[in-house]
Amino acid sequence: MNRKFLMAQLNRELLAEGKVEQANWAASQSQLAYDSIASLNHRYNTQLDGKWNYMMTLAPGWVAKYQHMPEVTYTKGKGEMPVDLSLRLEQDVLERCTLVDLTRYQVKSASGHTLRLVKGLGYDWNIIQLGEATEALADPTSPSAPQIEHALPQIDADSVTVHVYSLPVFPIYKGRGTRFGVSVDGHPVQVTNNIPKEYSKSWKDNVLQNGVKATFSFPIDPRRKSHTLTLSCGDPGVMIQRIIVDWGGLKETYVGPDIRLLKSK
Repeated sequence: MNRKFLMAQLNRELLAEGKVEQANWAASQSQLAYDSIASLNHRYNTQLDGKWNYMMTLAPGWVAKYQHMPEVTYTKGKGEMPVDLSLRLEQDVLERCTLVDLTRYQVKSASGHTLRLVKGLGYDWNIIQLGEATEALADPTSPSAPQIEHALPQIDADSVTVHVYSLPVFPIYKGRGTRFGVSVDGHPVQVTNNIPKEYSKSWKDNVLQNGVKATFSFPIDPRRKSHTLTLSCGDPGVMIQRIIVDWGGLKETYVGPDIRLLKSK
């Protein structure tokens, strides 16, 4: 499904650049991916003499649109030329921004809550879980709130923008939310709370992105050799999957830079 859409997007971009043969290849790859989805769906529904027929469908949701073939342009008579899709990290670097390594953290205060790293979830296969969902509510603005700290490098700017991506979850019952707080260098904690209405545009966007982005801004002292980012638990159970700190160099991306750019330094 990802390949179907990404190849359709590549087809449009290459065509706009005048690379017709490569655009044709991307269009064919998108069509091939679409056909493969239909083939796999048919294979599942007909196995074991149709024991599970119709349990899998091409449109599994009430508001689904993604089962359709996206629009592509194939220019006849121009042939196809494959595109090298391998990732080339050496062509990109993190400048005036950084991606926080979630695996390197320090529990500042647990206050009876479970603050831990969970492997196998999130964009980079590691998330920070701020408390178990069944634990007591906490005030993320309180000095005694459950907190986790991450170290930041020296920053040659007087302010930073922090982008925090969490997993899109609903509160477990009325009276709970998805609150958590963020602070840099001990500045007052800023709190976010995401409770989208089911089937709203924001809910759909969160599902498609498999993430909820909250953005914060903090002043900093550029004379400091290092800085500290703090996550504070509010409604236990929130899961943080990516944190990006930007002081003027963050490039436009879908969910931020690749974690391998940080580890390749």
